[in-house]
Amino acid sequence: MPLDPRCRLILLMLGGASLFGLDSLLAQLLFFWLLIFGSYLLGLGLQRLWHPVRFLRFIIPLTFTLQIVFSAIGNWQSGVAMDWRILIGSALFYTLRITNLVLVMAVAYNWLSLIELVDAIYYLLKPLRRWRMPVDNLFQMIFIALRFFPEVKLSFQQMYACLQSFSPPVQRLRDRLHLISEVMVPVMIVSFRRAEILAEAMTMRGYQADGERTHYGRLQWRRRDGLVLLLGALISVLGVSLA
Repeated sequence: MPLDPRCRLILLMLGGASLFGLDSLLAQLLFFWLLIFGSYLLGLGLQRLWHPVRFLRFIIPLTFTLQIVFSAIGNWQSGVAMDWRILIGSALFYTLRITNLVLVMAVAYNWLSLIELVDAIYYLLKPLRRWRMPVDNLFQMIFIALRFFPEVKLSFQQMYACLQSFSPPVQRLRDRLHLISEVMVPVMIVSFRRAEILAEAMTMRGYQADGERTHYGRLQWRRRDGLVLLLGALISVLGVSLA
């Protein structure tokens, strides 16, 4: 079921906020399985869900180990007898909380694209224009950057691959950094040239900083968005209150 990006953003914010209000291991475990179940409803498999945050996997065992070590040191310094069941239960609680936070980030990455995220934030901040806040000017620069930097990245990849094909194989890190520094100069020249062309195109089209922004596609808040958001808010409030 497609939802408005603003609804998805608020639901993710509610999930992340309620995560820190769950103060029991059972509540964190239920939140974990709720995330997994919701991911399958969204058509996200475990492999696709975990792929964008796989580089954070070392945080999970590190959190468990550090929690046990520092809790044991604290008990030893205070002269309190160690109860390993409480110690391991506390370590599992904090580790599961970190795991749930990483999974929320993974759901956000797969469920909400960068353009949708910025567009949703822009629409949520539009009422600030009544207090003369430069919302349009700020987000106009952000939207231009989102379209401009992928082109810079593509130019860098093409030039880097071309230079690698004409140079001997690079193995050492120092040689790779030297190769990257040689690519950066032509990439910056091409980027400045594209930025100049973009500025001239905006001038020719009569762009004004205080003008009304046009939209390729407007966000539409539907009844189902309100119902899903209300259901998510109720679940968050009940979960935090019962935990």
